[in-house]
Amino acid sequence: MSSDFGVEALEVSAMSLLEHSRQLWQKIHALRQKAENVDKELFTDALHCSARCILGKLEASHAAADLWGGYLDCFTLALDSFGTVFAEDLLWECEDIFTALLNFPVEPKDLFQEYSSCLAIQQRTRKRTSTDYTAPTPPCPMLESMSWEVAVVPDIPHDEVRAYLDSLPPKLTFPLQRGMVLLCLSNPLPLPGANFVRYGFSCDTCHINNIQVGFQAVICGNGDKAVVRSEGRFSNAAYRIGFDICVGCAVYFYRDAVLRLSHAIEDCSRTFRVSPAADVKLHSFASEGNVAHLTVSFRPWGARPIVWIPKQKGPNPPADWRSAVRIESHLRYDPSLGDGGGYDYLCSICLQPLANDMAVLETMCGHCFHVDCAQEMLTMMDDRCPVCRRKYVFGTWFELGNRSNTYNVQFDCPADTTEFLLTVGALLTTNGEYDNPTNIAACRTMLFKTSLRYSFGC
Repeated sequence: MSSDFGVEALEVSAMSLLEHSRQLWQKIHALRQKAENVDKELFTDALHCSARCILGKLEASHAAADLWGGYLDCFTLALDSFGTVFAEDLLWECEDIFTALLNFPVEPKDLFQEYSSCLAIQQRTRKRTSTDYTAPTPPCPMLESMSWEVAVVPDIPHDEVRAYLDSLPPKLTFPLQRGMVLLCLSNPLPLPGANFVRYGFSCDTCHINNIQVGFQAVICGNGDKAVVRSEGRFSNAAYRIGFDICVGCAVYFYRDAVLRLSHAIEDCSRTFRVSPAADVKLHSFASEGNVAHLTVSFRPWGARPIVWIPKQKGPNPPADWRSAVRIESHLRYDPSLGDGGGYDYLCSICLQPLANDMAVLETMCGHCFHVDCAQEMLTMMDDRCPVCRRKYVFGTWFELGNRSNTYNVQFDCPADTTEFLLTVGALLTTNGEYDNPTNIAACRTMLFKTSLRYSFGC
């Protein structure tokens, strides 16, 4: 990082420069208290030293090179304003930016201390807030219907909190109406740009401010190229710039996912889901020898099946759950549907053949695409048909979950038994692998008898 602002010419240590900057600001405050004017030399030195401190912190934290440009613009504007009516306001703005950025940590923080800090801020914020804007507990992350209610995480014994923090995965997943969202741990959170530094990061579920560690949203579907996008838009709303949750809410959601999975295994009477955006719907079941055949659909769109026999002892689901399961999308390309708008029966998004054992989605306008391709396109908020450019041709997100997210599942039944419990879940990971309980958006445990056939309709 470099600039023509003159900050590189100051050859002093970082600590000396920081102390010198603070002394300059103290002199400025002392003059203002005496109603005396700040001369140009002091004005310029304070801005130069503060800018050099900011540049040093950005370099030490390996921040993106273009981040410095925003700070440089602020300090350059203030420097050029000397002698004008705007000088004082711009000077105080630069001091606020300088102070705020220095308060951001560069080294990782202790998660338990951050958890305790989040809960303390939640309690203080709620006491200052009208009851009309409070919620009993943080809602599940719902980017499409974000509220602004202040929420407080329930009290959890400290020993239990430490246990959950020890097992807290670096990536959490949640269902959305449009698909799914991946949240990655940032400890500490990255240094923000000049436009955001004075306000810091806020938790988008409990709505506390100035969090320093959190989970940040990543748009699913980018594979290994997924990048934390704290300033990436996730909807058409102009105010929506990314999604972050604090450590307090992360522990609460993770704990809730663990308990929900445990309850689902013990209770066969209902479906356990993280939010209305998630669901599991069984359409049919039949057995042939020692193989069970299931047809099941999931919400949100893009969720995949995970099936296993629950165990009273040991991990649920087991690490080898795939060994007894064979999964195939219920949707297959039929040449009679048309050519998908592409040449030689190609998906017009990826330009690969439609008849290559990948799930195919037919839009309301009659064009066909790979389900994965259409999902990635819709994740980027383009709701038009790639061929004819008509709008709203994919149907509602609810319909997509039930109509286009259906799978045929074959499961090896346990030997020497005629009935058994089977847990079916909606898996949110893009690679179809299970990593932690937040990956299962909804699940249900059912009792099956190998000698019977079930058909539940669609």
